[in-house]
Amino acid sequence: MVRFGKFLAAFAVSALTPLAAFAALVNGTGNVTPNVIFGTGNVNGSFTGATAGNVELALRAKLRYDLAGQPANTFNYNGVDTYTFASANSTTPINRSLFNFEWSINTVAGTLSSLTYLLTVDTDPTVNNNGAINYDPLGALSTGYYLGTNASGNGGTPFSSPGTGNLAMFNVAQNSVNMGFIGAPLGSGKFTFTLSAFNGATRVNSASMHVIVDAPAPVPLPAGGLLLIGALGGLAALRRRAKTA
Repeated sequence: MVRFGKFLAAFAVSALTPLAAFAALVNGTGNVTPNVIFGTGNVNGSFTGATAGNVELALRAKLRYDLAGQPANTFNYNGVDTYTFASANSTTPINRSLFNFEWSINTVAGTLSSLTYLLTVDTDPTVNNNGAINYDPLGALSTGYYLGTNASGNGGTPFSSPGTGNLAMFNVAQNSVNMGFIGAPLGSGKFTFTLSAFNGATRVNSASMHVIVDAPAPVPLPAGGLLLIGALGGLAALRRRAKTA
């Protein structure tokens, strides 16, 4: 619970030290360091994030359930900050979202215990952000994590339950989380995720991404706009007739 208290203090002060969240291919390749260490069959790549303040932070989203209800290494990443999925391409169990959001932390100089962390999950399915779930992904009130070092291989580390594991012995932490695990919205919408790291009260790095489930339909023109288009079309027709007269 000590880590959770430190996190809350850092989060409260962070408003005084704003830092723009970074979004782009992490490391210029989309690959996190050293690899994806959670579970077998999870490939590296398509992560957005940055290295700053001696910590690499990265996020990505992937299709958790394909039409057969199986996990898939499908990211549909635009290379900047957005991942897009369609419910028509998924058979999703009840109480689960069709995608997982995945996060990665690598403290370049030092161990995981040298910093505190905040993961913010947007709970407003509109393009706005009128609600969020905030938690320390390495805290006792989390969904657990996989701990490793820069020597850890792909899928090569065991799962640690929330609040367990000696963070002073590791510099890499990752996990894959379904929205259903944390009581977040499960259906269509646009959701923003932000992962931040703090050194005391100073936010030293932050990465952000958007996830769109079922791209919103184009906004229809108001009636006045349709009348204007019709009027312009009529003027164009009159001009054509005048030229041929």
